[in-house]
Amino acid sequence: MRVIKGANSVYKYLMRFFRVIRGGVGTSATHFRQPHWLFSSQRMVGSNACIWNCSSLIYHSIPRVPDVHGLSGQMTRWQAGAPLRKGNGTKLRFGREGGLSSLKSTKDGRQVVQPCHFSSLPLDRAGVLRGDGSTISDLLQQPDTKIVLFLDGCALALPYEDGVTSSFCNSEGPVDAEGKTALFVPVVATPNQISLKCEDPGCIFLGIYTKDNTAVFAYNVKDVPIQFQHAFSIDVRKEGPKMCAEDASILALSSGLFTWHSKTQFCSQTGDRANEIILSGHGRRVKGKRNASRSLYPRIDPAVIVGAMHGDWFLLGRKASWKYGRYSLLAGFVEVGETLETACMREIKEESDVSLDPSSIEYHSSQPWPFPQSLMVGFTAQTKDIAMAPLGFQLLSSEGQVAAKHVGILEEEVHAFRPGLSLPEINCDQDELEDARWFHVSCLDNELRKDNKQESGMFGFHIPGKHALANRLISESIQKVLGQRNLGPNIPPHNIPLDNDGKMKYILLRVSFKSESSDRKTSRLIVRGDPRAAYHNHIFSVAKNEIRQVEDSVNLEVLGGGRIEICSSTRSISIFGFSSAFSQAPHEISACILRASLPFHQIHVSYDGY
Repeated sequence: MRVIKGANSVYKYLMRFFRVIRGGVGTSATHFRQPHWLFSSQRMVGSNACIWNCSSLIYHSIPRVPDVHGLSGQMTRWQAGAPLRKGNGTKLRFGREGGLSSLKSTKDGRQVVQPCHFSSLPLDRAGVLRGDGSTISDLLQQPDTKIVLFLDGCALALPYEDGVTSSFCNSEGPVDAEGKTALFVPVVATPNQISLKCEDPGCIFLGIYTKDNTAVFAYNVKDVPIQFQHAFSIDVRKEGPKMCAEDASILALSSGLFTWHSKTQFCSQTGDRANEIILSGHGRRVKGKRNASRSLYPRIDPAVIVGAMHGDWFLLGRKASWKYGRYSLLAGFVEVGETLETACMREIKEESDVSLDPSSIEYHSSQPWPFPQSLMVGFTAQTKDIAMAPLGFQLLSSEGQVAAKHVGILEEEVHAFRPGLSLPEINCDQDELEDARWFHVSCLDNELRKDNKQESGMFGFHIPGKHALANRLISESIQKVLGQRNLGPNIPPHNIPLDNDGKMKYILLRVSFKSESSDRKTSRLIVRGDPRAAYHNHIFSVAKNEIRQVEDSVNLEVLGGGRIEICSSTRSISIFGFSSAFSQAPHEISACILRASLPFHQIHVSYDGY
């Protein structure tokens, strides 16, 4: 109860402070979780108390005040029935602290939090207990206390197999970020298996496990205990995705704290040695030459990751050090004096020379990232050029405009291809990226449907797995884009054989069909070609049979034709010429259709030749 009484002295000040904060913020802070908590126990329901906790987007701890304003959301609960005992025998029960992330709808329509990987910490951090040495010592004597083991800053793990279980997984069996059986589980010891004291510099109090209300510590051992000689060290950042979300989250927290301790041996201001561990491993104290003390606390490195889009096109890049074929969203650390939104615009501009529209930047979710002490803050945004692009036929060259009007292309159809016809030019910062390019949502959707295997996709192309915030930003944006339109029958946008070098004839087709949700007619433009066809009419006959086998209630119109030349060695495609039977197609439209599926090909357009 000593801690509770100490908190009473600042309660009134905190209440006044947060009333000012709430009054000044207004509705503009709705993207962020409001700080609040509920305090209750068998003897202290409604008592004036304070607990310190951390919200996902606030980079340092903030006090959570009683929910006197009726705010809804996650709350930390203390109530009767936990193994933690104070001097008067009162039992305290801790609640779970959830990470901020995307919302997911349940069958009954409720919105529930769906955390990113590394965000499912199954602990109450119980920060109010960190400075209570006697309580921490008592917890280290409890036989059911859990101690996560590290060796030289790396987590100790065991392969998940028969006879090996996870101490923190909330499901029946450990499942990794991809929904598969986890490969590893962390080594967790008990006080009976390892001798540990709270003043030990390698000991960190992590919190209270909410499932069985036991204390959890992390300990950096000098030698592997004999009971765990078959354990091995893992890199949490690399192997964490192969563990269940709860295990990975606990190891990410532990890894970040151990790394901070290893890098904070001295005070950066005075140069004095910071050799006193405080707050159960959550701080260090420096004693200067004049006996003046200074406390040091862990900090995190905030970084932004941006789902930058130009209409339906995503901007992805890759570093030279990454595995072949891996592309991801552009990201970077927040600099001093920057807002998160400013960091988004600066990083995209520096790395790709693409400008974002500041009014389009929207917060999505965040993710602790064991880098080892980073916080990834995810945003979506549109480029500035999307609002500046001309409309309708103005998007086409003069030859393209003549061809489009002659074959009956509608202005709204040209406008539908506006983003692809006006993609902003990319100039990579070679010090940051090896390559960056535009990827259409349909292309990325196809890759996601292949379970994101490392070997899948064109030329080994793949994006980060489901454990990463980048994957969530891409997949949810794709769902949003594709869900807003009726794409009609399952008809491929083109059938061009990329492994067949040489020239072939092609035609541009309009496929019209009834919308599934109404009687309104809608349409798509597709490309069909065949190296065996002697005439454009032959391609049309084959296309009719192919499409009507998939959907027989469609209308087909030919909107001109031309030729396509493929060079597979250079990944280049040239579109040119005309059709004697169907006139000349607007080749820019045909190129845009191909470019959406073929991001690694260079596509050139010319209206010359036959």
